Amino acid sequence: MTGLTPSQGGGRHDARVSGARVALYSQVIDRVIPVSSTQAAEMSKLLENIYRAVNIALVNELKMMDMISIIHIDSMASVISSSLKLK
Repeated sequence: MTGLTPSQGGGRHDARVSGARVALYSQVIDRVIPVSSTQAAEMSKLLENIYRAVNIALVNELKMMDMISIIHIDSMASVISSSLKLK
């Protein structure tokens, strides 16, 4: 499953080393997103974690309000389908 999850490559070293890192990651990961610095990579991970936390909180709130069952939707099917990453 790791190969399907996009990963960041690049970072602290010069362009040649970053290019080699991206090439290495590309052997096991389908989609590698180059970044320019470790700061950019860390900010990206921070935003990714915030996005995930907000989505989890929203789903928990909807479940607590029983909104999903009121409108007769299969909640697990909706959660599973919404968790798939787009390419």
